[in-house]
Amino acid sequence: MKTRIGKLQRSIASENIDALLVSELSHIRYLCGFAATETLDGMLVVLRDSAHLFTDFRYREQAAEQVTGAIVHIVERQLIYDVCDFEPLGKLHFRIGFESDFLTHGALKRLKSGIDKGIFIPTNDLVEDLSIVKDRTELSKIKGAVKISDTAFERILGIIQPGVREDEIAAELEYQMKMLGSEKPSFETIVASGYRGALPHGVASSKVIKKGEMITFDFGATYEGYVSDITRTVVVGRATSKQKKIYNLVAKAQLKAIGAAKAGMACAKLDAVARNIITKGGFGKKFGHGLGHGIGLLVHEGPRVSP
Repeated sequence: MKTRIGKLQRSIASENIDALLVSELSHIRYLCGFAATETLDGMLVVLRDSAHLFTDFRYREQAAEQVTGAIVHIVERQLIYDVCDFEPLGKLHFRIGFESDFLTHGALKRLKSGIDKGIFIPTNDLVEDLSIVKDRTELSKIKGAVKISDTAFERILGIIQPGVREDEIAAELEYQMKMLGSEKPSFETIVASGYRGALPHGVASSKVIKKGEMITFDFGATYEGYVSDITRTVVVGRATSKQKKIYNLVAKAQLKAIGAAKAGMACAKLDAVARNIITKGGFGKKFGHGLGHGIGLLVHEGPRVSP
């Protein structure tokens, strides 16, 4: 954690910022280990020579156990007011960076009102650029989340049959992941059968599954904060020749892309490996999304593998 904060401090210096207010929960956890559950239950103030976590009395014991590399401040009022009173931020013309993609307009307005001598600088991707490369511990946790998801999916295959509702299968899938050690689903579980398979984010519904339908599963587990994101497609009963053709074409594109992926490769070039196969197979116009994305503490992280 100290190494991550140190790298961020070097980025802050290179951006000519005196402090960075880190408000995104996953970024706070990445930098110092603190795992709050609600926005503005914690804020990490990173100065060039130190880091300070602000949270309230509800997290006193948790912060003492989890936080590494930052000084913990237990606030007595609303968090933002105590951050505003933090002495280093009150210096004249102190350049204060904030995560513009995550800090709400209302919170920024209160901060500016309370730190009227400071200069507020919107920033993007300072933490994301660090977290895009995973260390061994992070990779181990991601593999743990993937293993949970894979094992849970194998366990629920037997209940996929005509007459069962999508939401019944989703409930069993989430139950099995929980029993295998998942903290929670990494996002709302998608079980989309038949015509609903065309919905990119077709969360499980009360639709009854019918014989001959394809079912798209999109789901994930959370293991020690890190997530998995798994997509699987099955056919209820025997697959038709058209279903086999499309399924095998997608599988071929995926496997070719996995084999081609390497360090230093442009994301658009990797996307093209799969996209060219889909296009030659006659379904290029149906491939409207990107090939993939990074995962970590969040389901969608860099890099974005797309055209």
